[in-house]
Amino acid sequence: MQDILQLVYMKKIIFFTFSILLSNTLFGQSDSVLFEIHYKITQSGLTTKDLPTIRNSMVLISKNHSLEKDLDRFKADTSYAMKYAEKFFKANPNPNGEISDVQNFLSETMNNYGLDRQIFFDYEKKKYLYFRKMFQAYSYEVTLPKYKWKLVDSTQIIAGYECKKALGTSSSGYELSVWYCDAYHTTYNILGIGNLPGLIVKAVELKSNTTFEITHLQIGSKLFKSLMPKKSILTTKAEMTKLEQEFAKDRNQFFKDHPVQGVTITGN
Repeated sequence: MQDILQLVYMKKIIFFTFSILLSNTLFGQSDSVLFEIHYKITQSGLTTKDLPTIRNSMVLISKNHSLEKDLDRFKADTSYAMKYAEKFFKANPNPNGEISDVQNFLSETMNNYGLDRQIFFDYEKKKYLYFRKMFQAYSYEVTLPKYKWKLVDSTQIIAGYECKKALGTSSSGYELSVWYCDAYHTTYNILGIGNLPGLIVKAVELKSNTTFEITHLQIGSKLFKSLMPKKSILTTKAEMTKLEQEFAKDRNQFFKDHPVQGVTITGN
């Protein structure tokens, strides 16, 4: 049953990829990716005996938007999607007998859909959307916090970048100590942090003792072409939590309870 669901899902992705590619040709160039940045995020334990929690995040920045993805989950989902894409294309070769370019297909699929959790920041609307793909895309909207900054007369070389220091407080109560590099001009940063004169290389959220450190910086992106908003079912944060719990508990039952329009499944 699970294999049937996955193959149905892959077929649905393949069908819609071609229409999305046309859409990208017409509209995608208006918001192309300027930077792809990877961060290591470390949250220290509450006591000295607790081990720190470490995760990795990917931030894509364009002129009007930014997008944040769980990098660890993205890599796992990419590997997972590759497995099923290869299985599908071997079973469904091109008319000329050749097996389709799985890597190219996967690139387009991940660019347009993403099989992971992601946060889309819209700075004109001053809001962000949290997206989750559970057979179809769901999202909820949150107002971006505002930051007040105090620039500090201090410089330091971090990860090979010459950085300047700033201290900030957000409207939601976060306190940040930030090192930024003004050689890279971007208004937007990780977590939707704005109004800094450069790219965040390192940041510490003081209350939670969480550290963000840059591990990779790339001009443009080989995989992601644009940050145009994706279509999704708009819900609330509370409803999203409920949906995620249902999805984690039983994906087959979730599919029955929240069917994808135009898609049916057979089997036990």
